[in-house]
Amino acid sequence: MENGITNPANPLNPVTKAHETRSFFVEGVTCAGCVGILEDLALTSPFIQYSRFNLGTQTLRIQKTPESSWDAVVAEVAKVGYTLHDLEKRETPALDRENKKRLIELGVSGALAGNIMMFSLPLYLGVEPPFDHFFKVLSGILAIPAVFYSGRSLFKTAWTELRQGRLAIDLPIAFALTSGMAISFYGLFTGVDRIYFDSLSALVFLLSASRYYLLREEQRRSAFWRERSHLKQEPLRDQYVLRGTGTIENAWLTGEAFPYTVSQGSFVPAGSTWIEKSEDLELKTSAEGADTQLGKLLTEIQSTQSAPSQLGRRIDRLGRMIFFGILCAGVMGFAVLWSTLGFPSAMERLMLVFLVSCPCVFALATPLTYGLALERARDLGFLIKSSDFLDRLTQVRHIFFDKTGTLSTGAIEIESVEVQDSERWPLYSLASQSLHPVSRAIQGFLGAEQFREALEITQGKDHPGYGIEGEIRGFVYRLTKPKDVQSSDAVEFYKNGQKIGQIRYREGVHPDSKTLIQRLRHLGYSLRLLTGDHPSRAFELAQKIQIQPEEVFANLSPFEKKDHITGQDHVLFIGDGANDALPAPATTSHAS
Repeated sequence: MENGITNPANPLNPVTKAHETRSFFVEGVTCAGCVGILEDLALTSPFIQYSRFNLGTQTLRIQKTPESSWDAVVAEVAKVGYTLHDLEKRETPALDRENKKRLIELGVSGALAGNIMMFSLPLYLGVEPPFDHFFKVLSGILAIPAVFYSGRSLFKTAWTELRQGRLAIDLPIAFALTSGMAISFYGLFTGVDRIYFDSLSALVFLLSASRYYLLREEQRRSAFWRERSHLKQEPLRDQYVLRGTGTIENAWLTGEAFPYTVSQGSFVPAGSTWIEKSEDLELKTSAEGADTQLGKLLTEIQSTQSAPSQLGRRIDRLGRMIFFGILCAGVMGFAVLWSTLGFPSAMERLMLVFLVSCPCVFALATPLTYGLALERARDLGFLIKSSDFLDRLTQVRHIFFDKTGTLSTGAIEIESVEVQDSERWPLYSLASQSLHPVSRAIQGFLGAEQFREALEITQGKDHPGYGIEGEIRGFVYRLTKPKDVQSSDAVEFYKNGQKIGQIRYREGVHPDSKTLIQRLRHLGYSLRLLTGDHPSRAFELAQKIQIQPEEVFANLSPFEKKDHITGQDHVLFIGDGANDALPAPATTSHAS
């Protein structure tokens, strides 16, 4: 392993065979009830061992049983009312197309509800016949698409769960809407004053609007990873160096800004940024796409994003229990009222009971509250990977920190330039010819002093992984790594083969890091530092901010960070990059 990147020759995690696990895009998912149906497929289908749905990307990851076929799996999911599109075959409809369809339904619902309200206003103001009947007819005509088109997802979820013998929270809503429409049309044709077209259409609009907001918020959270990842750079490739040398950095994967040299036999993971390459560089691909380390990392990160919170799961169970109680009480009350008041009055009261006492507020208020809290946290600069974090925050006893960008700034700072003043201009000029982060830091440091332009360089050569040289005013200058391997945070400056100076650099430390560590210790928290950086830099930072050596774990890949944390209770992991989202278990904060 080098710089926190694990050689893929050793398995990172025990995973199922590729042909037994596949991801699909799912059409028609609109609410938490749909998610519950899809994630319970393993309980209802003999062909599916595991299923996890990501609401943000609308993708369902399925692990099938060894003896089943994918055609059988797709057919099984179709039975519960959802259409699968194989991502591997690129059958995926655009997510914005699905969003556009939902937005059209919401727009239709809002427009129709608004017009029905307008037609109902004269009725509330006491309009005289025959105009009152005219407005009621118009309201009834508009209420049909307002309820049964815009609210079709409610009916679909209710029917699907009812077929599976489950009590969905959408079931009393669907019943109330259906019975409400039946009672309203009965009143319209018989002249009985029992018309609820305006209330029913407004209810559908409010439910649709809240669910659309929650879905879009989940998609915005998921889009964060796609925007910051290298998945847009197709195809992803893990590679080995067959010949040549170069310098790469893996800041996105390891979180560390310091580049390192690769040569024959070195592993170059997908997502690496090439800083320097030799002309004879030759690479061999060992894995592509989702099979790369970066692909596996992002897949595992996204698989946790839509996991419901503990409170959300408890609220869902409570809602089902409340609905069961309401259903029993409603049916018994309906039977009594039918015998005393007649069928229309009994049905009207049953509908009102279901509407008023329906626990749909639990299905909306809980995710809405979490969604707003996560959005507010993101606005303040914190990305929380899972809403479970909000439930478990008060239980935290151990705090694990990433280093680069969290306790340190991640930027290279020049500590000292031990070069004579007369040689600083050639040093500045030579450094300006390289894109290496250390060269850029030297250029910025010296440029801030006095130099504004570089001297002319002839016969300049860039030696990837070793340094840069060039002829300036008849002298050959070279900026290179020190021969002393202990001086890992320094470069040496040569003139005609003679060392004439040394430049030392360091990683900047956040000014509040030491105070933060001291205060957390005072509050009784157990602290650790997990980093993919070199041990020397990790221990140097730990000493500055008073973290004990036994609390420092360096040279870790994201998967090794996860293994280090897994199995420990009441842990809070804080990092600055997407690579730090994987290590965290259920109790996780991910600060951007």
